[in-house]
Amino acid sequence: MVLILRNGCGELYLPGEAQPLNVGYDRSLSNPSNAQAFLTDHLKAD
Repeated sequence: MVLILRNGCGELYLPGEAQPLNVGYDRSLSNPSNAQAFLTDHLKAD
């Protein structure tokens, strides 16, 4: 896995994936939240 970020946006390279995934940083999502709960909710939504 490789994550390249510049100015809050970037690309995530995952093994086995043909193309990188576009990612972005959001300060409001990163601050006082529980990261594990956020990830669990996100995975359940898919």
